[in-house]
Amino acid sequence: MPKIHPEAKALIIKRLKTRSTAEMADTFTVSQRQVQRIRKRFEKTGDVFDKPRSGRPRKTTAQEDRLLAGRAPPGHLKSPCQPE
Repeated sequence: MPKIHPEAKALIIKRLKTRSTAEMADTFTVSQRQVQRIRKRFEKTGDVFDKPRSGRPRKTTAQEDRLLAGRAPPGHLKSPCQPE
């Protein structure tokens, strides 16, 4: 499921005062259920932003990732089963 930008969520909440869930789903090309979830979360928390997710912390920075990618040999991500 594609992520909906927080600004779009805020716009959905604003327009839900005068429009139906179905109209908002069509306008933003999301499901009606997604619009309902956005409304429910806003009513519960007063916010449209996603909560921080748990997970393993990164070991490398974005800059280190770019440096490592630049040092990798060409084609290092190709599967051995793929023809060249």
